[in-house]
Amino acid sequence: MSHYAKIYWQNGSHTAESLEEHTKRLVENIKVLKALYGEKIDALSEGKDFWHLLKLACVYHDVGKVSTAFQNRLRRILEEKPLPEPAKTEVPHNYLSPAFLPEDLDGEALCMLLYAIAFHHARKIEFSEEELKEVIHKDLSKERNNLKWLEEYGFNPEANLWDDYYSMLEDIYYGRKDTHRRTRLFILLKGLLHRLDHSASAGYDIRVENERIESPQEKLLAYLERKSRERGIRFEGLKSFQKRALELKDSNVMLTASTGIGKTEFALSWIDTDKAFYTLPVRVSVNAMYERLKAIFTEEKVGILHGDTYLYIEDETRENTKFEKALYRLQSARQLSMPLTVTTADQLFTATFKWNGYEKIYATLMYSKVVLDEPQSYSPETLAIIVKGLQEIAQLGGRFCFMSATVHPFIRDRLKDVATLKELTTVEKHKLCLEDRPITALTDSIVATCKEGKRALVIVNTIRRAQEVFRLLKDRVPAGLLHSGFILKDRREKEQAIQSTDSMPFVWITTQVVEASLDIDYDVLFTEVATLDSLVQRMGRIYRAPARILPRNSPPNIIVATDEPSDSGAIYNTDIVELTKDALIEFDGRILTEEAKQELMERVFDEEKIRHTRFYKDFDDFYKLLDLGFEAENKGEAQWLFRKMASITGIPYCVYREYEELIIGELDKLKTPRLPLRERLASMRKIMSLSVTLPHYRVKDVCKLVKDIFLLNVEYDHEYGIALTPESPDEGEMI
Repeated sequence: MSHYAKIYWQNGSHTAESLEEHTKRLVENIKVLKALYGEKIDALSEGKDFWHLLKLACVYHDVGKVSTAFQNRLRRILEEKPLPEPAKTEVPHNYLSPAFLPEDLDGEALCMLLYAIAFHHARKIEFSEEELKEVIHKDLSKERNNLKWLEEYGFNPEANLWDDYYSMLEDIYYGRKDTHRRTRLFILLKGLLHRLDHSASAGYDIRVENERIESPQEKLLAYLERKSRERGIRFEGLKSFQKRALELKDSNVMLTASTGIGKTEFALSWIDTDKAFYTLPVRVSVNAMYERLKAIFTEEKVGILHGDTYLYIEDETRENTKFEKALYRLQSARQLSMPLTVTTADQLFTATFKWNGYEKIYATLMYSKVVLDEPQSYSPETLAIIVKGLQEIAQLGGRFCFMSATVHPFIRDRLKDVATLKELTTVEKHKLCLEDRPITALTDSIVATCKEGKRALVIVNTIRRAQEVFRLLKDRVPAGLLHSGFILKDRREKEQAIQSTDSMPFVWITTQVVEASLDIDYDVLFTEVATLDSLVQRMGRIYRAPARILPRNSPPNIIVATDEPSDSGAIYNTDIVELTKDALIEFDGRILTEEAKQELMERVFDEEKIRHTRFYKDFDDFYKLLDLGFEAENKGEAQWLFRKMASITGIPYCVYREYEELIIGELDKLKTPRLPLRERLASMRKIMSLSVTLPHYRVKDVCKLVKDIFLLNVEYDHEYGIALTPESPDEGEMI
């Protein structure tokens, strides 16, 4: 009798996959993995017979599915007659599979295989030892002769099944005996079992690893030459610091480099032919980098991964054939199978919380490289998670490249054994002016700047202040407003407009959303005071292009309003802001070079000076918590801890009334049984385009529309965005 392993919905009906077919998929994918990355994995496995262990894990991980209770669940879906069930209790298949393990395994191998197989699903132990033994003896034993196909993998149908491992399950489940859980070999074994199982179960014939990128250096150079030709300039080859990346490709690297100087090209050279993940803090940046890397290495070699990826690929692919190919690549990226993946950091670093299944990520990163770009955009807690994750990945054998225009000294001190590089432009771009006034008192200066034909950028610390400044300016000069409190449809239009180089001299009033997510180049910055790392990022939006040079006799193009910042210390730590102001005084009215910015970073973020601040305490407390072994209950909790903000996504009621016919029509489509995925995603995208994500405290009344999308009782204006009531707190408005 053939046993079922999986059921898929294909071509309008349920299709079953046998246990034998599923197992063969895993075994075939082991060959793919070994062919592409066998040399690296051999080096990690410390001379152990790793491939034999991995094959055993794959062969036996699902054998517990031969239980009658499991088979009957699938038979009912297939509308087949259920079989008589000899045991009273259903035990999850992952806890039954170890019963079939070979008798001749040594203690260490047996322990690792038991753990990897029994806990390849996160399920509670809700059965007794007697109930486990009853299923093994009354049910599984009778199925041994129906597993002839297992004999080619060494299974002996005449051997007795193992039935006395219940206490070992409990010891592992309750953490009493789990010292092997943190060993490199075990993480590699369990993690790659997850990878192989998930790839074989994805339903798209996903390979565990796709082919590596061939001749990446040649492709990068060809792309850079092509882009230079389009701009009408001569390509001189890689810069000297970018060439050094190849020399350091086997090292962990920390690169401090000026904005726009070519950090991405350095990272791509450092990656070379290796498998890699390129992380960025926000989805807009990920989407932009994905498009850029596709142009270099082709879409077949580059994956994209973040919370809205399905909606992104539906929006980007208009033809069904392109959509199907993009969907395959997306599934490959979700299974960590692409040679190069651009991703938000949460897709990787939630693994630092060690939820059951985290090994899938850590095992992959052991033979991969991780690029961490724009790390200054993260909260101190999130930064602690990432730093701890990078430390552990490096200890396990992986490699990382940490890149930023500003690196906190205490971060650098914790990331030991790294090659430290600095590449700072000597071109003078920024002249500083400190104004001991609030930003609202600088509107005349902003207007005058625009009337001189310059493009001005105003960055403030809260949505409320951005709306206030916009109200003061919009009738005096052509002005735009951008912050996180717009529905997606409006925000995308504004993001396109702020990046346009064709518009008239213009002023944009924004919040921190422009610090890392948008590639813009403006003439003059007016900004509220913030911590130095954030100010340096804001300065990076001014005279961004490499060829732009500020003449020494030019008036200041970085104007910092130091009085009454709108966040009142809720976003930026007051003590560090004061240290920033003190440090900047000596540069008031002077050129602020890139070297000077780095020296100021060392001064302001000196560990002894900031040790008492909330910023440092938040980082240090979270880092110590992880160092003590804190673990999340599950992946969902880990994701919440990483993002550290309770938020809600929904459509403001007035927007719902405006688009009511469209919304109701798309909701009706979503109720259609077996609606094709492409059409389901298209409907979701149209609904989501009218939504905004807000902190929970902003929303008093909600009504659920569809999964994860609510109707919000908040006021909204297409010009100003979300309406803030006088009592709304400012905290959190920078996101």
